[in-house]
Amino acid sequence: WPYTCMEAMAHAKVVVGFDAGGVGEMLADGAGILCPITDDLPRSLAAGLDRAASLSGSEREAMGRRARTRLESLCDNTRVASARVEWYRTIAKRRRSPLRRVLRRIH
Repeated sequence: WPYTCMEAMAHAKVVVGFDAGGVGEMLADGAGILCPITDDLPRSLAAGLDRAASLSGSEREAMGRRARTRLESLCDNTRVASARVEWYRTIAKRRRSPLRRVLRRIH
């Protein structure tokens, strides 16, 4: 989890990050400014920062709201817990899973 990114999103701030891994997923759909992964990462980041600096106040507020909404959607406790339970079920179905033995003892 990209915790720094998530914390900024929770505060409805504009986030600039590289379009990779968790940050790329978090900032999708206009929730932030994604910098492409290129051979010149500093230039890519500089372009993203320039874009952020050029936003008007209302554009920053709108992007911040989208960021917070996206974070709430992706990190909803019920959604995260359901995904975790499903992951455990998938692992437990494996024939030789140690988790399978543990789950049997619990139930």
